[in-house]
Amino acid sequence: MVFVLNAEELRKCSWSGIPRQVRPITWKLLSGYLPANAERRESTLQRKRAEYFAFIEQYYDSRNDEHHQDTYRQIAIDIPRMTPESLILQPKVREIFERILFIWAIRHPASGYVQGINDLVTPFFVVFVFEYIG
Repeated sequence: MVFVLNAEELRKCSWSGIPRQVRPITWKLLSGYLPANAERRESTLQRKRAEYFAFIEQYYDSRNDEHHQDTYRQIAIDIPRMTPESLILQPKVREIFERILFIWAIRHPASGYVQGINDLVTPFFVVFVFEYIG
C-alpha cells in the first residue's frame, strides 16, 4: 500500500503548531523539500544530498575567486551576528551556514546575498538538525 500525504490537510493541522517530534518531517513536506508520496522520499533525499555536494564542488570552491570576494566577505561578517549564538560558536555549524549561504547567493545572482537571508536559514537548520539530535 502506498501512502500519499494530503498536503492541504497537513497544512490545516499545522496551522496552530506542530509537535516537536514531527516538526522536521512536517516542514520538509510542507516546504516541498520531500514529496508527499512516502515511497519516493528516500530517493528524493538521496538525490538532493548528491545535488548539494555537487553544488559545493561547483560553487563553494569558487569562494576565493576575486569576483566572489564581496559576497563571501559579507557572509563572514553576518554569520557571527546570527542567533542562536550557541550554534554559531561551533566551527562546523559556522562552516555549514557559510556553505549554504554562499551557494545560495551564487545560484541566485538576481538577488545575491543580502543581509537577513542568514536569518531565514536558521529556523530550517534548527528544525532539520533536531531530527538527528532530538
